[in-house]
This record gives sequence, structure tokens and C-alpha cells, in this order.
Amino acid sequence: MLPSPVADARRLLDEGVDALAAAVGQASAAELVEVVTIGETVTRRLERIGVDAVAGLDRHGTFAEHGYASPTRALQDLLRLDRGVAAQRGAVAEAVCPRVGLDGAALPARLPATADVFAAGDTSLAHVAVVARLLASPPAGRLSPEIWAGAEIQLAGAAATYTPRELQQWGTALLDALDADGPEPDDGPPPQVNELRLTRFATKPGGRLVGRYDDAALFEAIATALDAQAAPLTADDDRTAAERQAEALAEVCGWVLEHGELPSVGGRRPTLTVQIRLEDLQHRARAGMLEFAGQLSPTALRQLACDCGADGARRAGSAAGRRPAHPLDPRRAAPRSDLPRRRLRASRLRPPTILVRNPPPHPVGARRTHRAGQPGHAVQGPPPPDPLHGLGGAPARRDPGVPPARLDRPRPDTPQATTDVGRHPCP
Repeated sequence: MLPSPVADARRLLDEGVDALAAAVGQASAAELVEVVTIGETVTRRLERIGVDAVAGLDRHGTFAEHGYASPTRALQDLLRLDRGVAAQRGAVAEAVCPRVGLDGAALPARLPATADVFAAGDTSLAHVAVVARLLASPPAGRLSPEIWAGAEIQLAGAAATYTPRELQQWGTALLDALDADGPEPDDGPPPQVNELRLTRFATKPGGRLVGRYDDAALFEAIATALDAQAAPLTADDDRTAAERQAEALAEVCGWVLEHGELPSVGGRRPTLTVQIRLEDLQHRARAGMLEFAGQLSPTALRQLACDCGADGARRAGSAAGRRPAHPLDPRRAAPRSDLPRRRLRASRLRPPTILVRNPPPHPVGARRTHRAGQPGHAVQGPPPPDPLHGLGGAPARRDPGVPPARLDRPRPDTPQATTDVGRHPCP
């Protein structure tokens, strides 16, 4: 096998690095300072060599042959780099490396002066990235070609003196001075940016909302709705203004989901969906999954079930359904054993996933987040009395000929139980 120049260079580089590492242990203070300087210079020269290699791979179409549309993604996979670092190397390769025209003719580098100081090891990759970013800015684009080339020479010389941050500030001031006239006057209104970004947390449920509204009418509509709903509930409400506004936004969105006119999603009205696996249902529904916010905690799942009317008190039926003579009364006599029993059909089996959809409508001011110390918060409490007149023993069955109002009146010696299911705490 013929010797490879790259393999020989790799061997020599390893030998030089090993020799430098061995000399560090016995070097004096002055020699250690020299080692630091040598290491930085070699690192910068190696960065230039790596940038040239990236430009060569892109020029020969190697990245495209492997399915990469740009060098950024290819460098991420090859070197395990973050996107910002990989994009920086790609931008520097386009700025300081020779190019090839559409007709195949060789073209010089876009930043020739910066390429020279970079090859000499006087600047780092970060310095070159700052120079390329400054010369691609709008003020630099308004300069004439001669002034632009002179600015590039000045920036390349300053890169050997300043840090990247200082070079950014100095270069911005230089371009502002060269572009004395500035942009052409625009009599039209400034462009408005109205955007809202929803970002889901990667390691926990929930997410973050970051918005910007230049349109005063849109911002006023949102602020007015939140101001009406973000008032403290009681005098003891210790929530901050930011917490009250966050919960008010959720209340307004929940009310719109129930009552507002919204576009359909997949042919159906958008609804809040909670997915519960069959295994979780068998363990009393201790976990759930939301479509956008991730996994639900048991407490949050119980609160959503309470808002949707899926709590135990509501499943027991209405007040009439809890009367002793009603067919839903659990104390009613069991059916006769000689009657044929109904068989469970396959169509009656529930699917392995239950979707809790379409909660009952609430006024926008009636739905409040369940918090301890506030009216209507979800706490553990005793179950409601069920059936209604079960405190004094089993009453006699009602005669069909007697009006129900005469028998359903509580007896004087029996304490009357409340019939308002909504007053009972969530189970």
C-alpha cells in the first residue's frame, strides 16, 4: 500500500503533541506561557485546515452524495457538534475558502484579507465568524465595492487585536460611520410583528409561552380579557400577578374551547383530550397523557376529571336517581335469580384507551384552578350520603298509587342530607 500523506501528517502531529505534553511537566513559568501560546496558534491553524476540508467536501459534492442538503447537518452527524457550532464552521468555510463559479472557473475567497490572517494563526474561528457576519449586515450591503473591500481589510487587521465581542462592537461602529447616509427613508408604517411561540418542556410536563404583539389592538384584546379574569379571588389570595394572569389565560382558552366558534381539527371540534391507558384505569387512573403538555400527575388528572364531571358524586346520578325506589338505588332488592341474565356482548367492551372529551359548559368566571384555601378546591373528604334517606334504615317500598311527594319528605327524626352534588368535594 502506498504511503498516505494524511497518515504521515497524522503520525508527525501525534509525535509533536506527545513531545509537547512531555515537556510541560518540567517546563518553567516562561516556558509554560510559551506552551499556551503555541497551543492556541496550532489550534487556530488546525481550525483553518478543517475549514478548508469542509469547503473541499462541499465543493466536490460529497455531502450531497450522502443526502445532506448543507454542510451544517453533515458536520453535526460527523463530529457530534451542536447546530450553532456546525453552522459557524460552514459560514466560515464559505467566507475564507476559494470558490468555484458556475462555469467551473476558480474564484477567490469572499474575504481574502481575513483568510490570510486566519491562515497565519492570528485569529480564531470565532473572529472570522464575526467578520463574516458584520460584512453581511445591511449597513455593509449599502457600501460601494471599494469601501466594502477597505472595511474588510480594517476588520481583518482588528481581528488580531480585539476579542470577538470587542470586534463585534468595533466593527458595528465602523460600518455605521462608513454608512453615514443610512437606509433610504420609508414613509410607510413600520412592519408589525405578532407572534406567539409555544415550546414544550423536554424533561417535564408543561411548556413555555413567549409572545410579542406589535399590533396594539391585538394586545389590548388579550390584556383586557386577562385583566378581567386575573383579579384576586379572596383577600387571602397569595398568588402573584403573573400567576393570576397565567391561570386567567387558561380559563379564557378553556371557555373558548367550550363555547367559541373554532375551526375543526380533522373534521371535529378541537377539544381537550386526556388519554388514560387501561392499566392506569385498573389502578384508579393514577396517570394520564395530554396531547401537547405531556404526562399528567395524579392530582392534575383528578382535577381535570372533576371539571369534566367525571367524579364519583356525579357518576352516582341525579337526586331522583338516588331515591330508594329508583332502579339505580344500590339498596334495591336484587333481581330474581330465576330470570335470564343478560350476556356481555363484544360490542359493549370498552377500548383500551378512554378519551375524556367535551367537559360540561362553565361560565368563564365560574371555572377556577383548584388551589388549597380557595372556594371549590379539590380536597379529600368524606363521601356524600348515598342513598338519600339511608341514615335511618331502609324505608319501605313506595306504593305506586301514593304520590311520591308524600313519601319522599324526610322524617322528623332523620337528619336531612344535602342533595346538591356540586357541594361535595372532589373524591
